[in-house]
Amino acid sequence: MNLDRFSDRAQAAIVHARSYASDLRHPRVMPGHIVVALLADRRGVVPAMLRRLGADPERLERRLHADLSRMPRDGGGSVGWDTTARIVLEDALRQSRRERDDLVRSHHLLIAAADGPVGQTRSALADAGVTRTALAFLARDMKDAIARERSGRSGVELERAETASGREERPSSAGGEDPVGGEGEFLSQFKLLSQFGRDLTELALGGSLDPVVGRDREIRRLVQVLGRRSKNNPILVGEAGVGKTSVIHGLAHRIAHRDVPQRLLDRRIVQLDMGALVAGTSLRGQFEERLRRLIQEVAGAQGRILLYLDDLHTIVGGRDGDGNGAANLLKPALARGEISLIGTTTPSGFRNQIEKDKALERLFQGIEVPESSVEESIAILRGIKQKYEIHHRVRILDEAVVAAVELSRRYVMERLLPDKAVDLMDEAASRLRMEIDSQPAELDDLRRRLLRIEGEKESLRSAGVASRDALDARAAEAAELRERIRTLDERLQAEKGAIEELSRLKAEVEATTKLVEKARQEDDLERAAELKYGVLRELEKEVEAATGRLDALHGEGRLIREDVAEEDVAGVVAEWTGIPVTRMLEGERQKLLAVEERLGNRVIGQWPAVRAISAAVRRARAGVQERNRPIGNFFFVGPTGVGKTELAKALAEFLFDSEDALIRIDMSEYMEQSKVNTLIGAAFGYVDSDRGGLLTEAVRRRPYSVVLFDEAEKAHPDVFNILLQVLDEGRLSDSQGRTIDFTNTIIIMTSNIGARRILDLTGQVPYEELDVEVREILKDHFKPEFLNRLDATIVFNALDRDSLSRIAEILVRRLQRLLAEQDLAIRFTPEAAELVLEAGFQPEFGARPLRRALLNLVQDPLAMHLLEGDFGPGDTVLVDAGDAGLVFTRDTAVPDGDGSAEQEPDPDE
Repeated sequence: MNLDRFSDRAQAAIVHARSYASDLRHPRVMPGHIVVALLADRRGVVPAMLRRLGADPERLERRLHADLSRMPRDGGGSVGWDTTARIVLEDALRQSRRERDDLVRSHHLLIAAADGPVGQTRSALADAGVTRTALAFLARDMKDAIARERSGRSGVELERAETASGREERPSSAGGEDPVGGEGEFLSQFKLLSQFGRDLTELALGGSLDPVVGRDREIRRLVQVLGRRSKNNPILVGEAGVGKTSVIHGLAHRIAHRDVPQRLLDRRIVQLDMGALVAGTSLRGQFEERLRRLIQEVAGAQGRILLYLDDLHTIVGGRDGDGNGAANLLKPALARGEISLIGTTTPSGFRNQIEKDKALERLFQGIEVPESSVEESIAILRGIKQKYEIHHRVRILDEAVVAAVELSRRYVMERLLPDKAVDLMDEAASRLRMEIDSQPAELDDLRRRLLRIEGEKESLRSAGVASRDALDARAAEAAELRERIRTLDERLQAEKGAIEELSRLKAEVEATTKLVEKARQEDDLERAAELKYGVLRELEKEVEAATGRLDALHGEGRLIREDVAEEDVAGVVAEWTGIPVTRMLEGERQKLLAVEERLGNRVIGQWPAVRAISAAVRRARAGVQERNRPIGNFFFVGPTGVGKTELAKALAEFLFDSEDALIRIDMSEYMEQSKVNTLIGAAFGYVDSDRGGLLTEAVRRRPYSVVLFDEAEKAHPDVFNILLQVLDEGRLSDSQGRTIDFTNTIIIMTSNIGARRILDLTGQVPYEELDVEVREILKDHFKPEFLNRLDATIVFNALDRDSLSRIAEILVRRLQRLLAEQDLAIRFTPEAAELVLEAGFQPEFGARPLRRALLNLVQDPLAMHLLEGDFGPGDTVLVDAGDAGLVFTRDTAVPDGDGSAEQEPDPDE
């Protein structure tokens, strides 16, 4: 490598880096070796800069050394240069040119490493607060001090000189060069643009922007508008997360790769950082003056700059009540065609901020950016997944990509594709990376067993000679465990090393691919061919070999996973939403086939209702349910206390593993018309109009739930007008204009209408005849359009004596579980059980009187006996019938059971 362009200190650092790599038996010099070499020069400028940024050079050096020490080692031989290190050196050369320096100096190498390829070195620098932007600002502040490096003064002297010189902002050089932002030589000729802008075209050329897949129609439309003679200012309109910024990045890629019409070949897309532009402009007129000068710089570029403003609606709005602020400064320049502007905004932002200003709106051409389809989103994730694989050092399977899109579309309602799918894939990879960095469960169990055995050995030693045999047995077991731990630990380190090596090689492949593209853009075909058919092919062979070594290690048994699979994505969705999202495995299939039994164990005597609900659940989980309406719309009709609400609770627990997934709306609170709007939120201008509705907010926050409208007959008729859209199309708009999705809910309404008729006819006529008669009664109370949207109207029978007897058994088992927590048991004689049942048998009130009877006859007297000390831990309480009521005695017989039972219904409901 030719070091003529490097200063003496930089040359010394490079030589030291290679020597350091050789000492560690590394086959190639990595960016980490270079940074450690820079830090080793204690009197150099690099440690001084780090201290100014609040970083600890020694601590950073220790971390980098630890990271490098864990890398795979080679037996020896010559030390070459890794592709990532070459990228750092080339970037340092470019940085020196930006600063108009004839030599590459130490701080140029540090800046290049801080913005180098993604990896351990860049992460360590970022964690210490050492970023390219921070270093660029510091380089400007320390410009005088850094210049003294040429005179041979030490870093300590440089730091003192810089500290004495203060932190005042210094003017740019005569050539307009300013290292702030470091976004390339083009921006360095503009004072404000280099400070507040990012050259996306150069970032795309350098491979710093993620690849853009799809969105060809929007990019072509963007190019078409930019090619107009006048009003060539496109504005992308789309909801957050649909990929508006990606469209801009796609255009930057095309310009960088010269895949645009002739008139756009020399254009530069410069993204303006409005936050930085506004910062520090506390006095009136400062912001406007700064923006005016920036517009002059853009106009002076004679059309070469395409100014990109993200969230344009936030910029053109009023600033402290002073008119339209930035809009009044932008409109004249846009109208005269002096600048070309690309903006992005949301539909509401365009409607509320831009559309109202007709003079501003006419200067822009709107381009709609819709949400990506499932197929487009899958293609996008496949195109960018390599970036995430390199960052997380894992492998993302294609099934995980598809699952990220499908599951996010189905379960994450508040956000849009592809943004939510990208975040889901990113977090699933991060989750797996965390598992890889943690200790495997098998190894952790062995270590804990070893600690327990060591504790037993200490106890046996103190017991004396009598425990010698047991002590020897424990010592032998501990020795065996240590050997197993050592073997597993070696396998673990080997697997981690192989995974890290594979990730490093993939990063080199990506970096080399960027160099190939860059060489092609610079028409250096010889260099491109050398990289593509020489370096790149060698790297691909190394990747194949590393993959083979990893597979061989996995053949002995896998301790850690490096593949992000569908289950990992499903686990993240479950953490996001609280909904158990898993594959429909054989166990779940069996559970769905037996859903009637599960629900029937909680809801006694209501088999028609259980059967109808079970059919709806199976349709939804099997994927044959229409997706534009709720999972099911049901109307439960029956007397009080027969299990209507209990079935809703059982359904919430069965589907979503929690009764908290039940949203309960008491319709008796909505008898007046004035209360109806509280379901969807008060209209604009009324109190609490910004809070949303009780129903819509509950479903928006928990879209997977059972929605129970209790005592529906008491609600005002306007409530049912609101619910018509929910029942038919599965959506409802709230007072904020947001559309709430009800397609993943089950809608249940309960009513006591016809309860007297049901009580009279239960057991007297067939269920079908009772059902027909109750439906006729409902027609007198509800509109046909409401009843016609229901999937089923289910009549709940009055509870007969057999059903109440089964419920009594459930209540007794619940009492047994409560007493078991105190190490007590309870047993009822048949006579006592019959007495309680007789006291609570009131069919017109359902199961509630039965619970009151158990409370008054059993639980209250039992509490007195326990407080008086009549029974203690280990006792079994025998409840028998006496002349004056129930009698409580200590039972000496073995109890019939342990009191365990599945979760049972609440007969109060």
